[in-house]
Amino acid sequence: MKVILLVFSLFFVSQVHAVTIEFPEDELARESVLPVFDNALAVKSRNIPTKGRVELGLSAGFVMNEPFFNTSRYGGHLAYHFTETHGLLIQGQMYASGLGNNGTRLAQKDLTENNPGVGTFVRMQYAPQPKYHLLANYQITPYYGKISVFKDFVMNLSLYGIFGLGMVSIGDEMAPALNIGMGQKFYFNKRWGIRADLGLMAYEGVNYFRASDGSPSPLQDKDNDTVSITEEVSVSQFERQMNYDLHFSVALIIML
Repeated sequence: MKVILLVFSLFFVSQVHAVTIEFPEDELARESVLPVFDNALAVKSRNIPTKGRVELGLSAGFVMNEPFFNTSRYGGHLAYHFTETHGLLIQGQMYASGLGNNGTRLAQKDLTENNPGVGTFVRMQYAPQPKYHLLANYQITPYYGKISVFKDFVMNLSLYGIFGLGMVSIGDEMAPALNIGMGQKFYFNKRWGIRADLGLMAYEGVNYFRASDGSPSPLQDKDNDTVSITEEVSVSQFERQMNYDLHFSVALIIML
């Protein structure tokens, strides 16, 4: 008897699960719901046209992978937008002088304690430092959009990429540089905004631990009893190597 009841129950349950329940499509929830704005026109239209306009900016930033020197930078840029998508961007930044924490420690470190043949100090305070860079970039802006705060304020923004060439000043010489990066602009109104840039610059820099003839660095004392370096050493005395400069900056911009 129990077996018959169990089979009957399973048959009844299977019939219940086999029932298909249909609802009208207009009563079903959609996958996404468009937000409701008080000013729909401000959302649909492009509030900040850039075609044919000049952009000026003042920037400040830092380099993320500088091992020896001060990482702070400041400068500006000039951009011209040929269309809403394509433009030319000229960037320039000065580098703050002086050593960073690692460079200061290295300049004070006695290297003869365990290896007398190296020299007393690596005197980074006399190393040829990078001073500034100047870049000419092609700028492409594939995305323009808007964000809304409390449905009462719409902020315009654009995402862009840059690619260009330029020069880096190192000590008493200039080195060619290749730059690639991306950024985001936020507009407060038709004239004012801010932009944030993240870039990677590659250039032929200096190997501070090897002389151009393959010997130890010109920054190392050859005589352990005498300080033989009293002024900045020329770039030509060092071995050259590829340096990769990862930098970030934020700029206040005005559209003309």
